[in-house]
Amino acid sequence: MRALRSYDILDTPPEAAFDRIVELARALFDTPIALVSFVDAERQWFKARVGLDVAETPRETAFCAHAIRHTDVMVVPDARADPRFQENPLVTGEPRIRFYAGAPMITPEGARLGTVCIISPEPRPALDERDLKRLQALAAIAANELELRRKTAEAESFAREKEILAREIEHRVRSTLQLVTRVVESQAVRAEDRATRKILFDTVDRISGIEAVQRHLSDGAAVFRTDAHAYLLSLVASLQDMASGEHGGRTVTVTAGDDLEVSRDCMAALGMVTVELVTNALKHGQGDVDVRAARDGETVLLSVSDQGAGFKLSRLPTLTQTHAGLRLVSMLALPGGLMIDPATPQRITVRLPA
Repeated sequence: MRALRSYDILDTPPEAAFDRIVELARALFDTPIALVSFVDAERQWFKARVGLDVAETPRETAFCAHAIRHTDVMVVPDARADPRFQENPLVTGEPRIRFYAGAPMITPEGARLGTVCIISPEPRPALDERDLKRLQALAAIAANELELRRKTAEAESFAREKEILAREIEHRVRSTLQLVTRVVESQAVRAEDRATRKILFDTVDRISGIEAVQRHLSDGAAVFRTDAHAYLLSLVASLQDMASGEHGGRTVTVTAGDDLEVSRDCMAALGMVTVELVTNALKHGQGDVDVRAARDGETVLLSVSDQGAGFKLSRLPTLTQTHAGLRLVSMLALPGGLMIDPATPQRITVRLPA
């Protein structure tokens, strides 16, 4: 009973996998009735049935309650001639069972939960070796379907729990980032030294960018893989507010491929790099900002450009502490994945693992 209930199968709606088994059993053995039956404490319940109107019968009258006492097929050629079943109401009344054959469904741990059985109102000879194996094979298929059903339910439950945990972590991270932002911002306002104040306000911008990445991941990202195109559009919409406010109506546009499905880890890195490069372009570049993203095999190429003078290439190989943003981008990129074309120094391209 514990094993049976662990599968959460009782009183569930019909399922095609089990329905196919009873249809196949009826066709193979040419019997009017075929059942996938589970034996509960007080009843036998039919997960799939053909040729029978009722969904369950009492356990005390169930042939299957006898069949699960064995590991092989139980065959009753003529129930009227079998002392165990002569007075059984399922024999003396509807469905007037005469012939019965049932193979137990056995779990990997050896528990016998029910049977795949065939029934006829006419007596029949005992099954030969080939038919016994056929019925056992159908029972094994039903047991495998039952196991697959449980594994699928466990996987879905795990995914739901992981999603809930991820949401809780994201909420706490965002709350912490917002708190840190307020603390650093208050320190910046009170700072008397101009250089210190600039560093603190730059730090506020950077933390705000991280918080934006977390917010958009939380709002739109699945646990495992998701669409980076929609994510970038949402993230850049937030950065656009900064562009139109602090930077004189400059626009930020996004162009991305439709097949930009990436892992959650890539999504976080993609968000960080986008925020860093777009913020850098808005602060130090000129004109509108162009963001492009595309899949390239197992990697993602992200490029950001503006209409200013561009990057000084000589500085990139030896990034210093004053280039904290580009150092972060370099750390997130694949080895050699931070690139600037000498012909277009206004555009920086980053290669990330998808």
